[in-house]
Amino acid sequence: MVFKKNDVVVVVSSIKNRGSNECKYTLCKIVAVGKFDLICEKTDTVYNRKFKVSKQRCLRVDLNLKYHESQPTNPKVGDLVYSFTDRYDLETTSITGIVEKISYNPIDQSEYVYHIRTGQKIERCYLKNLIILEAK
Repeated sequence: MVFKKNDVVVVVSSIKNRGSNECKYTLCKIVAVGKFDLICEKTDTVYNRKFKVSKQRCLRVDLNLKYHESQPTNPKVGDLVYSFTDRYDLETTSITGIVEKISYNPIDQSEYVYHIRTGQKIERCYLKNLIILEAK
């Protein structure tokens, strides 16, 4: 990957324990580029902290993309979808199934309800929690 001064990068930090490996991700700006390492600046702190990091720990963020034009795609009837729900007890539940119908009643509900068939069961899901795995 080619890096240049002022590029925005994701820097991966890691913690290795006996039983697990953890990674954290931080957005930073490149101040200087060396052959193997970068000098980056973390700008979202009280003061701009500069640090040295290996290029292998960095992923460049392409800021030339038209992000404002990229919107999530809404599922249609017949699409295979994945849905998740975060619970208050920090547990996440998920389902995979086929969109059987889409309902919207502005009198009773403020958003579309997607009825997802998972075997013999039909689950009610909301658009904010759905992604398309396969389009019909």
